[in-house]
Amino acid sequence: MYRIFFLILFLLLNFCNFLKAQDIFTIERENIHPISDINWKTFKPAELDNIYKSSLSKEIIILSESDHGHGSSLDAQCAILKMLIDSSKIHSLYLESNWINCDRIMEILKAKGEAGIQDAKKFIRTVELKYWTVTGFWEYLAGKIASGKLKLKGFDISGLSPTIANELFNEAIELPSVKDFASQHIKEYKLVKWCFDYFEGWNTGSVMQDKEYWEINVFINAIIDSYTARKNLYRVKEWRSILNYFYWMLKRGEPLQGNKYSNEIKTDKQFSIFYSVRDSLMADLFLKEYSEDSNDKVACSMAAYHAMRNSKIIEKMDDCCKDNNIMTMGEIIDKKLPNKIYNICFVAASGSYGVEDLGPAPESKIKKPVIGSLEYTLNKMNFPYCFVNLCDMKSAAGPFFMNAVFNRFLKSEWKDNFSGVLFIKEMKPLVLISLSTN
Repeated sequence: MYRIFFLILFLLLNFCNFLKAQDIFTIERENIHPISDINWKTFKPAELDNIYKSSLSKEIIILSESDHGHGSSLDAQCAILKMLIDSSKIHSLYLESNWINCDRIMEILKAKGEAGIQDAKKFIRTVELKYWTVTGFWEYLAGKIASGKLKLKGFDISGLSPTIANELFNEAIELPSVKDFASQHIKEYKLVKWCFDYFEGWNTGSVMQDKEYWEINVFINAIIDSYTARKNLYRVKEWRSILNYFYWMLKRGEPLQGNKYSNEIKTDKQFSIFYSVRDSLMADLFLKEYSEDSNDKVACSMAAYHAMRNSKIIEKMDDCCKDNNIMTMGEIIDKKLPNKIYNICFVAASGSYGVEDLGPAPESKIKKPVIGSLEYTLNKMNFPYCFVNLCDMKSAAGPFFMNAVFNRFLKSEWKDNFSGVLFIKEMKPLVLISLSTN
């Protein structure tokens, strides 16, 4: 009996020591930069200047929230972008938005100036951009684009505006060679026409069969051949991107085939495999655009999963969330452009995330920080927001926990995954006036 008692006491003491050891994780005070306000209209630029100073040696600044429309992260992102744009530190903004949509926005604003702001708004498709129209940040950005002070670039293949998709298809089908091809391949033509008639329905819940893809492939390649013969290389680029989107639809269904519903993602590992082709295609688009960009420094906005680097060093990542042989967009870019990325992730200690207009969801509560996490340590300090340059932290600090990806507290030498952290003590969900699409 006494042996059992002492064994239990021994285990309890060791467990308490373990918790105490986890709580030892500290950050040097000089590496914490308090921020009092993240409203893009009222923030203090000097409070955010450390973000720029920390990234001086890098050419690409990536701002990555945990997920799209995560909450207050978007407000902080806007404040950072305004600081960078107003101080002329960047002249190009890359978004995880369809590049064809962004090109159309640029085209309208260049042609019409500020008078085209409302027309350009029709091609806004992502939650981030829609939220910016609510806060007025869109008008600020559009004004900078219209005046030639900022370039807006997309690097995504998904989210193409149905308006643009239909315009492109209706134009292509009038080309003599394509019209002739359609008359000889009626089955393929009907399938492709159906896809474009209902293009808005083709989203992340869609599944494409191999036979369907190859029929679409044959028809779209006929369009590409026609534009190639006409030396219309921009249309060739657009149609290749659309074909890549259908290819992703085909490939993303493969890891889901064992599920009860083939289009239902059930695990984090399926999520990473599901997006692997898209990450590769987005990285390729970004690298091509960036190689043509004359600016020394650009800013990018994307989800933290895509921005993450060196995921193999995150403890138990391969067990829970992501196969080590899959590369994120950030890892692909980092390999092609070594030592040029400064990526910032956004984390929070309390509150809720998501879009309030869609109704409360139990899973939208921010997870309580675990002992030994960055969030746990920062939450004990008396400021609503702060920036931490992970690259400046002493290596003696060792691995620590942080909830940056997969909504899990994972342990890593995070400075090798993300360069910096923007901490939010209490996350607040987004409020959108309208989620209507065009």
